[in-house]
Amino acid sequence: MGIIIKKTGPSEFSLTQPGLIEKVLKVTGMSDANGTHTPTKGAPVGANLYGLDFKEDWEYASVAGMLMYLAANT
Repeated sequence: MGIIIKKTGPSEFSLTQPGLIEKVLKVTGMSDANGTHTPTKGAPVGANLYGLDFKEDWEYASVAGMLMYLAANT
């Protein structure tokens, strides 16, 4: 299943799935992305009511499913 289990304390364990995480990053083209502790700089993200529609080469539902699997199972 690709789950790595590490013992972090007397009765504590850490579970990760780096293979699936890498797959999500690769599919979305975010392999070179940098992590951050907060998603924005504090100001709300505005809506672009008259801009172009969101269009990516990857399937949104597939990526959302992989992220839900990670959240629920590891």
